[in-house]
Amino acid sequence: MGYLNSHSDWKEKNKNKWFTVGLYLLENYRQNMDEEKWNSICDLLKPCTNFIVDGKYYLKLEEILMNLFKMDLEKVQLELVSCSLEEMPYEVRLRFIGVMTECGLNEEALKAVEELTNDIQKNNNEIAESSPQNVIFEVSAGMCIVFKKNIYYL
Repeated sequence: MGYLNSHSDWKEKNKNKWFTVGLYLLENYRQNMDEEKWNSICDLLKPCTNFIVDGKYYLKLEEILMNLFKMDLEKVQLELVSCSLEEMPYEVRLRFIGVMTECGLNEEALKAVEELTNDIQKNNNEIAESSPQNVIFEVSAGMCIVFKKNIYYL
């Protein structure tokens, strides 16, 4: 017991890493269709979404992807149209848009692409003043959007 208590500071500082490991396990169990282990890890992560920035969105994406892997398309479509994408990080929004397309929600996906494009354009002034890493990320996200838009028009 003393060992655990003496390392509580370490656990507190590294809880974001544990949450990230949990997300990796979810992805792995989903891809292997090990639903029992997936549910076990998901239940552990639900109360911990505040361990990382935007943790609730990453967990929600994993839940939607698990339903997609189970081919429960009706549930996936309902979850996708009920989600508000505006507050999500760009990379999660792009993945949601991809799942929308896979489920035949092309109009909703195209609308989400337009909204994301507008959000990135609004942030252009902030991007210019941020770190080089953020500039690269923003440009990459913009390029992904252009690519997804072109796919819709093929």
